[in-house]
Amino acid sequence: MRRLLLNHNISDLVHPGSNHSQMFDQNSLLHLFREAGFEGAVAADYLGSAIPEIGNIELDSRKQESLYVEAQR
Repeated sequence: MRRLLLNHNISDLVHPGSNHSQMFDQNSLLHLFREAGFEGAVAADYLGSAIPEIGNIELDSRKQESLYVEAQR
């Protein structure tokens, strides 16, 4: 988990990808959730959530560009 520290410096301001501090695929994100103690972590589909009325806060424009993982502790 230590590698996820978000230490930024001045060069991050001029780097074109500076708005992304970390990027994950499904397997690596699930692994990190489990490593943090979320044994029931699962990948989810867009709007497939245990959060009531998730559609009220999720953006349709993010549907194709986002990875969804959900867990309860």
